[in-house]
Amino acid sequence: MLAFGKWKELTVCQSQKQCDEICALLREHEIPYTVKTRARNSPSALSFGSRERAGIFAQNPAAAYQYYIYVERGALADAKALCARPR
Repeated sequence: MLAFGKWKELTVCQSQKQCDEICALLREHEIPYTVKTRARNSPSALSFGSRERAGIFAQNPAAAYQYYIYVERGALADAKALCARPR
């Protein structure tokens, strides 16, 4: 569980490759980070049965997850600057 106020969201990635690239960059510059993953094809708590009715037809399997990358509050500006640089 993320401690309230200690971590700030840096970005949300749609692909694991993009998430891995950002995490490698943060690790290289010794910026503490954590990643939370959300399965986009799991049932919604607010809409019971919606996934069963709609199915996953034509859904891109590569985009089945969202990756939320969080960094410590004090390192957010440095992390944003690193991610903004062209690679």
